[in-house]
Amino acid sequence: MSTSKYSVLDNLEVSELMFNSWQETVNLMAEIFSIPAALVMRVHAEDLEVFATSSNKDNVYRQGEKSPLNIGLYCETVMSTRNELLVPNALKDPKWNKNPDIALGMISYYGLPLTWPYGEIFGTICILDNKENAYCLQYMKILKRFQQSVLYGLEATYQKHYYAKEASIANEKFNIMLQALQQSPNAIAITDTKLDIIYANQGYEKLSAHFNNESSDKALNNLLRNQMSNLTEEDIRRGLLINNYWTGEIQTLDKNNRQHWEHVQISSILDKSGNPNNYLLIRENITKQKTHEDKLRQLALFDQLTGLPNRRLIIHRLNQLIEVAKKSGQRVAVIFLDLDDFKKINDSMGHESGDELIVNIAGRINAILRTNDMLGRFGGDEFIILMENLDDIASIQQLMGRIKDLFSKSCQIRNRNFPISASMGVAVYPDDGDTPSLLIRSADTAMYYSKKNGRNTYTFHTKSMNQIAEYRLKLEEQLNKALGLGEFKVFYQPQVDIVSRKIIGFEALIRWHNSELGEVSPDEFIPLAEQTDLIIQIGQFVLDQALMQLSIWQKTQDQSLKMAVNFSPRQFYDPLLFATIQNALAKHKLSANSLDVEITEGLLMSKNSYVFDTLTSLRECNIMITMDDFGTGYSSLSYLNRYPFNMIKIDRSFIKSITTDTQSQHLVRSIITMAHGIGYKVIAEGVEDADQLNILSRYKCDYAQGYYFGKPSSAEAIYQEHLAQSL
Repeated sequence: MSTSKYSVLDNLEVSELMFNSWQETVNLMAEIFSIPAALVMRVHAEDLEVFATSSNKDNVYRQGEKSPLNIGLYCETVMSTRNELLVPNALKDPKWNKNPDIALGMISYYGLPLTWPYGEIFGTICILDNKENAYCLQYMKILKRFQQSVLYGLEATYQKHYYAKEASIANEKFNIMLQALQQSPNAIAITDTKLDIIYANQGYEKLSAHFNNESSDKALNNLLRNQMSNLTEEDIRRGLLINNYWTGEIQTLDKNNRQHWEHVQISSILDKSGNPNNYLLIRENITKQKTHEDKLRQLALFDQLTGLPNRRLIIHRLNQLIEVAKKSGQRVAVIFLDLDDFKKINDSMGHESGDELIVNIAGRINAILRTNDMLGRFGGDEFIILMENLDDIASIQQLMGRIKDLFSKSCQIRNRNFPISASMGVAVYPDDGDTPSLLIRSADTAMYYSKKNGRNTYTFHTKSMNQIAEYRLKLEEQLNKALGLGEFKVFYQPQVDIVSRKIIGFEALIRWHNSELGEVSPDEFIPLAEQTDLIIQIGQFVLDQALMQLSIWQKTQDQSLKMAVNFSPRQFYDPLLFATIQNALAKHKLSANSLDVEITEGLLMSKNSYVFDTLTSLRECNIMITMDDFGTGYSSLSYLNRYPFNMIKIDRSFIKSITTDTQSQHLVRSIITMAHGIGYKVIAEGVEDADQLNILSRYKCDYAQGYYFGKPSSAEAIYQEHLAQSL
């Protein structure tokens, strides 16, 4: 008798077939959720075993590993409460910050209980991540579908075990067995040695009626009627002859031509001499389980938002088209489509609106494709179109024209019209590549070329574009080494009080000169750095350099000078950001109000609580906060009261036309008036001449920066041009 606090059924073995199915399940989970660990755990009397674990390389859990109970594991809470458990970040949660899994790098967890049919605990199904992860509602629903699939398997294992046990004592307690068989929910029959039915329970009669109103006494004839599995009587008889046992799955059509799946077991009932005397036939309807497995395949191959083929299925289909084209001599086209400025819409209106827009666009594109064309979602706002059976490029050009016409009409999402455009690149087999990866890369390169040339257009790949692709790869390669090689420099641009024309501070701007690439624009390398944690390291470098320089200028020039530093949205994912800023200020002996943290509207639109908490903490310690590029988003006004700003910066696009465009003048004046009305200062960027400055002065704008006062320059140049004369 087990002394475990859980009712454990260790005597029930999970079949190899079932285990392989679970292994496939956890592999799919890891792939779908893009996390390092997906597990099925099994509890024993004194420990918890990693029963099935995803096969990805970054998984730290190994099959068969065991941990003792009562040490505070996530899974123990799931088992003891028999409820789901979500831990987004154990490091931030006092209840979980000493959890043993933290030592393995796993700080987030979501798990569900697994039980046998009658309530005995089996263990858990769970996912873990090495970074903060709140696992969105859609992911939770998906995991619950996986849970149901495993529970079906446990039920099948449970039933298989106990029905086999009943069969083994059938010779001694035949009357009891008959009663049990008759009441069984499964279809059970007993046959003679010729496999002619001599007894069938109600479940068997009911199942037979599911296929035909008349039931044959020939067990195999009944079983294989309308079957689609290519199974023969000889296959079954051979298994019985060799093993005294046969089991398998059979797919059939019922009398209404609906697909039907069964798990079938036929076992020999042996006499005292060990020879078959009868056979026990058990037929279990597993149609629901198979339907569940089909749904799992759907999850693996199709995008859950749009229902379109996902990256995996796109590549698989492209492989097929290439093989066909090799034989037919025809061409295959790959069109890489990327929505322009989708991130701005997604950030400003929220992810739900962004999702609606993606679905809207997918439906509109699908409606104009040829019958054999395939549209897939490759990622975020990226789509791929596959065109087959092409003799020339005329069909491609016609489709490109239809897509451009499609994007000429705005999309209406939640009673708002969004002008949306797309940049597209086209690659053609075999000219631009003979493998899926080469063709997709070529199409992506051509799309990038469309982006650089004004967007809202399409470009066919050419060999010369390979230079662009090589440049992008070289850029990424060199960027990863730039910080270590000391290639980054911080430049500074003066910020001026419009009334006194006195410099009140500077904005820190990063510059990169690479020995191979030369001067690289921040517009090129910052978006690339933001795709990884490299932006956090670069941000820390800029902050440290800028504050070090400010410390020098405050000591030698003016104690009131301030430094504005831009912070990327990705930096706010760093839980140590607030501490990093405080430490930098302390290191350079600067007061908190010496720093101005500049953020863009996109960060605010994420609506994450940690953004608000971090900004509030910064303001509480007297650090200034400025909303950068004000006026370029969709919902700036609605966030001004919610977040603790000191100042807003008017985007240069408004200042550029302020002397000639009355609409820009009205907008700038309104922004300044509104900001002053709620207690914010205003700074205008991109001021290039006296006329612009005079208009801003007339509108009572507080501060300005731009080429009129000085371009971004090194600290040495700033000293010579702006500070030396003040000594």
